[in-house]
Amino acid sequence: MSHKNKHFENLNKLLSAMYQHTHTTTKQVAAFLCNLWKLTPSSYVDLISSQLEIRHYKRREQVYQYDEEPNHLNIVVEGQVMIHRDSTKQMRILALYCSGDLFGYRAHFTSGRYYSNATCITSSVIAHLPFSLVDRLMRERVGVGAYFTRQLSHLLAISDTRSEVLTQLPLRGRLIQSLLYLDGKFGTDADGHSLGIQITRAELGELSNMTTSNAIRTLSQLASEGLVKTEGKKIMLVDKEALKNEISSHADTPK
Repeated sequence: MSHKNKHFENLNKLLSAMYQHTHTTTKQVAAFLCNLWKLTPSSYVDLISSQLEIRHYKRREQVYQYDEEPNHLNIVVEGQVMIHRDSTKQMRILALYCSGDLFGYRAHFTSGRYYSNATCITSSVIAHLPFSLVDRLMRERVGVGAYFTRQLSHLLAISDTRSEVLTQLPLRGRLIQSLLYLDGKFGTDADGHSLGIQITRAELGELSNMTTSNAIRTLSQLASEGLVKTEGKKIMLVDKEALKNEISSHADTPK
């Protein structure tokens, strides 16, 4: 097994340990972060654990609000969080996070304030680590800074792709792309078929940059063609390959 695969295997074990415990400890989260950032010696676990705070959030409770000053790094231990920007006309979903994801750090690194809101989609457990310690770790260990550089580059690439999708694809293509994104991000639910996240039709429209009525109509059309199946808020991708091929055909079409 390669060193990289071994590293991800260790992360998955730590994630499973955090997820399976009703009362996740700060030591578990600290160990997860040390593996993620490749921090040794083990004394870093104690250091991080001593400054971590674990909070339980209710469904629809906000983690932070627009224009607040970022004071800590957020780690999703359990649950799902959406990053969104609100306007008088429509809410726009910018990103979605699940167990093991870190979020809310870009504003700190740009010495600014939050430009969006973070809200829990489900009841969630989130750990908070002061940015003062994150900054210290970045000064002491090059690997921590390298991690955030990679993550910011990854987020920029996703943002570029999303911008292209939302401006160039028709409504149907946008919705399909959002469904595939949700499948790749959250996988399937416990039933093994439906998407691992349950969002409203309004939220699906906001993610796809379309109105709720257009989202409902387009999803119904996909269901009538046997490409997806819906049961309440649950959405199942019946023919994932056909959906992927449809997106690929749009990408191959000369602009």
